Amino acid sequence: MLASGSYAIASIRKRHQASSASSKLGLLAPITVPANQAKYEGIHTTTFLLGVNKNSKKKKEAKKFIEFFSRKENAEEYANKTSQNVTVKDVTYDSKDLNNISEWSTKKTRFQPRYLIPDENVEKAVLSSIHSVLGGDSPKKAAAAAQKIVDQNIKK
Repeated sequence: MLASGSYAIASIRKRHQASSASSKLGLLAPITVPANQAKYEGIHTTTFLLGVNKNSKKKKEAKKFIEFFSRKENAEEYANKTSQNVTVKDVTYDSKDLNNISEWSTKKTRFQPRYLIPDENVEKAVLSSIHSVLGGDSPKKAAAAAQKIVDQNIKK
């Protein structure tokens, strides 16, 4: 298991070409509550996120670029050449890996909460706790270690 996303598919396949031809890559959500308490089916991190900086002096051009890049055929080419899911509807994936994970676009997911944390040290503590749990520590132990850092960095 790799705590990652579709952006890692190309490098995983390249690194393990000989052994990966028959392996199936997919995604799973590390749900940490009982099924009847789950609010979401997983977390997403949109890497195909396009926007215009509110301070841009070239907003018109930027909006044209976004419109161009958001067309089905252009998003499709990007997706298939980078092995990344995109947020454009009705894209056809050439990759069996992207087809395996495309179901996630219809699931009830939440945007990656750690990207909404405004304090860099707190974000690092949260990320470190995730890695600790994936490495075998109990969620309680990892959360306690992260909480110490949170308390040091957040003024109450």
